[in-house]
Amino acid sequence: LPLAHVLEGQVFVTHAGIPGPEERLWLDWFSKAPDEAAGVLIRKTQVTLEEIEKVDRVVEPNPVENPLVIDFLWGDPKGANGYGPSTRVPMVYTFGPDIVKNFLEANNLKYMLRSHETKSSGHQETVPGLHTVFSAPNYIDRAGNMAAVAVLTNKGGSLSPEFKQFKHQPHPDIPSGAYMPGKSLAPA
Repeated sequence: LPLAHVLEGQVFVTHAGIPGPEERLWLDWFSKAPDEAAGVLIRKTQVTLEEIEKVDRVVEPNPVENPLVIDFLWGDPKGANGYGPSTRVPMVYTFGPDIVKNFLEANNLKYMLRSHETKSSGHQETVPGLHTVFSAPNYIDRAGNMAAVAVLTNKGGSLSPEFKQFKHQPHPDIPSGAYMPGKSLAPA
């Protein structure tokens, strides 16, 4: 699978995030509060779609050797401007609405679709121009969340999103591991 995709030159789609700051200052900043990093963790030069296309996706996700891979897999948006350290995953960055705006403008994109975070209604415009769409209802059988999918419709040359929500369905009464080799439902 690709790390990211652009739909009709308008919509950036990825699992999680966008390119993090140019300097990766993990040791200093990951012990501080996320807002302390604002204005220090920066990106002066925007990563272009052409540069993203050149990223080797067939690598081990290593934040030192392949930081963009990590950003696309695990970065999360935050409400405040700038970059900050993730409170969920070590050596991963969060990014604010200004970072999203700059990335979209630099690459002439209208908005971004991502997943990676449970949302109670299945979707949310997490920051302006960035929609989180989570398609696993009642995540890990505990979250109680709705799920959603994004349906994009071309309206006069512009892709317009509509979000379809759905609930979880009860599990069949089958014991965990029943499909494992040697168990009752294992393939012959």
